This record gives sequence, structure tokens and C-alpha cells, in this order.
Amino acid sequence: MALFLKKDLNNSGVEVEYWAITDFNIDWFASVARIEIGGFLNQETRLAGKNPLVKVAVEWAGDDFIFQKGGSDNLLAVSYTKLKQSKLDNDGNELNIFVDAEDC
Repeated sequence: MALFLKKDLNNSGVEVEYWAITDFNIDWFASVARIEIGGFLNQETRLAGKNPLVKVAVEWAGDDFIFQKGGSDNLLAVSYTKLKQSKLDNDGNELNIFVDAEDC
């Protein structure tokens, strides 16, 4: 389970395309989920156990907290779906870099 999205790494000309959740934590009491998603050169480097070239931290709390304690949903699958949802600022600008990502 991962996302496919080509992104230039810090305008360096190096492109990461394979994004996988590398850390996942839910605080059920506070209703806060924190994840890190790592950007890898490609799927092969991830499967070879290489480190991500970049990590993106995401936090979902309040109205963005989507998990239910004791639910039967696959928490990682739900997280990948949530990662692709649009999030706009007050001016209508997209804040979510993963909105155009594809499942892979």
C-alpha cells in the first residue's frame, strides 16, 4: 500500500515518486492521528529497505480525525484515502500535496 506521485525534491532535479507511510500514531484519548509519509525514489528502493529521501508529517485532529475506536476499518487504508482528500485554504488554494496521488 502506497501512493504514486512524482515530486521534485527541493527543486533539485531529483524526483521522488513512491510515497509510503513510515510512522503512524493515534492518540485515542485526544482524538489526534499523526503520520509520517516518506518519499522514495521509486518502489524498488523502498522494497530494498532504503531510507526515504524526504518525510512529510501530517496531523489529523478535531474535525479531521476520521478514525473510530474499535472500528473494523484498516487504519492504513483509511489513512491513504484521507491523504488524497482535498484541503483548501480560505482563498481556495490547495494545501494538500497528495491530492493528485494515485494508489499503487
